[in-house]
Amino acid sequence: MRYREIRRVPLGWKHPKKVSSQLVNEDWVEIERYIPLIDDSFAPLFLDWHRNQRLWEQGVHPAQVHWPEGASFSQWGGDCPNPDDYMPEFPDPCGGWCVYESLSPGTPVTPVFPTAEELIAYLVEHGDYHDQMRRRLPETTPVRVKDYRWTLQAATNLVRKSKTCPSPPQET
Repeated sequence: MRYREIRRVPLGWKHPKKVSSQLVNEDWVEIERYIPLIDDSFAPLFLDWHRNQRLWEQGVHPAQVHWPEGASFSQWGGDCPNPDDYMPEFPDPCGGWCVYESLSPGTPVTPVFPTAEELIAYLVEHGDYHDQMRRRLPETTPVRVKDYRWTLQAATNLVRKSKTCPSPPQET
């Protein structure tokens, strides 16, 4: 499926959430939502950002020749990376398998499973959280999918192509 990736996380991993207010049927309600987290290693990006900032401040950064004189480093390099925006660094090997949406920095769309096979079976039986939500929409909603499930092939392909999957399940 598009915009989905496997993330290996510890069994029992609870992705962080935040509570926000949303207008629903003319009433404000508090809704708990996952906080999107970037699936990248924070430390190297942080160090690289500071290295580039030092070069910029010294006037020797290679990109400065393409920028107007007096342009600040933040105009080129953006804000310093924030560790709260990144997935935690988990020790290897992580025992859990979870599907994340990857269109934004990433939020989980399935529970965490101890094996790739259990994750595949869940996707085939239930779909991901977005699929389940679409099935609950009223019949008249254009985006409603009556009974969408992942095919075994689609679910297996997602797990097989995962760069975080050290040993993809074998076809039987």
